[in-house]
Amino acid sequence: MDLLLIAVLAVVLGLGAFVTLRVRGQGKKAPLALAREPTLGTLKPDDVVIHFERDYVVASVELFDEHGQRWTHCHLQGGESAELLRVEPGDELQAVMLRRCAELPFSEPPPEQLQRGDERFGLTHWGKAKVQRSGSDEALCCRQFRYESAMQKVLLVLVWEGAQREFWCGEVVPVGSLEFLPGA
Repeated sequence: MDLLLIAVLAVVLGLGAFVTLRVRGQGKKAPLALAREPTLGTLKPDDVVIHFERDYVVASVELFDEHGQRWTHCHLQGGESAELLRVEPGDELQAVMLRRCAELPFSEPPPEQLQRGDERFGLTHWGKAKVQRSGSDEALCCRQFRYESAMQKVLLVLVWEGAQREFWCGEVVPVGSLEFLPGA
C-alpha cells in the first residue's frame, strides 16, 4: 500500500513538473512567434517609419502592378505633415520620400521635361498600373509619370481614373536612414 501511494505521488509530481516546464517554455516562445519586424518591403497600415528622427505612421498602403513590375506607396502621417514613401524594386529596394507639390502644366502624352522653379526634370518612366489600396477590394487604374532632375530629385505625377492628378516632389533616400517599428 505504501509503495502504491509513493508511485502515485511520484507520477503526480512528475506530471506537475512536466506541465509546469511545458507552460514556461511556451510562455517564452509565444512573444517570438507573435513578433513582426516590418521592413521596407513589408510595411502595413499602423506601422511606424522613422526618418531622421521624425516619426510617421503608415496611414495606408497602395500596391501598384504594371504588367508584373510592382512597387508600393505608403502614405505617411507625421503630425500635420503628410508624405509618401515610394518603395521601388530593383537589385535592391529603393526608397523615395515625397511631399505633395503644386500642380505643374502637364498634358498627355507626357512632356519629356518639366520645369519646377529653377530645376528641370526629365521623364524617366511612365506607364499604367493597377492599384490595390489597403482595406479595399476594388482595383483602380493609375497612369504614373516619373521625372528626375540632375540633382537626383524626383517629381512624380499620378493621374487617377476620372483624371484626378497628384503631383509629388522629393528625393531618393538611403534605406539605412529609415527605421521601422511594428504598428499597434
